[in-house]
Amino acid sequence: MNPVCLDIKRISGRNEERDINCDLGLGAFCLADYSDNQKAIIKKYSDVCETETGISADSHIVKQAPYGGLSAKDGISRKYIVCMQRGMGFLEEDGKINVENVVNFMVPPYDRKAVEELTNDCVGSEVGSLEDKASSFYNCFFTKKKI
Repeated sequence: MNPVCLDIKRISGRNEERDINCDLGLGAFCLADYSDNQKAIIKKYSDVCETETGISADSHIVKQAPYGGLSAKDGISRKYIVCMQRGMGFLEEDGKINVENVVNFMVPPYDRKAVEELTNDCVGSEVGSLEDKASSFYNCFFTKKKI
């Protein structure tokens, strides 16, 4: 099994295969199940950000962004990441990450302490422009920490 999947299980505190979906065809990352409430919040801001950035709803950016599937290197992905993080209250106007909002969004289904540790590990990695800061946090949260 992919080690990323094992990290998801550790953080979620669950040992059930149905909690994750490993997509080896898209770079071997895992798609953790979001709750219905989380999906509704993601959808709400995704709709706003599609309009703001001009991305279509069927774009790979829209589909992969909530699961860490973006490289966060191309301009349109970076704009979408900023828009989503701002809308969801994760990214402050000055580029600082609002740890409490990130944790509150992820819990449940994930363990609060594990999410706090992960988020705090990634805070401070954001430097440069607003897009740089948002992308840096996104990459750390999903790629480096493999949640």
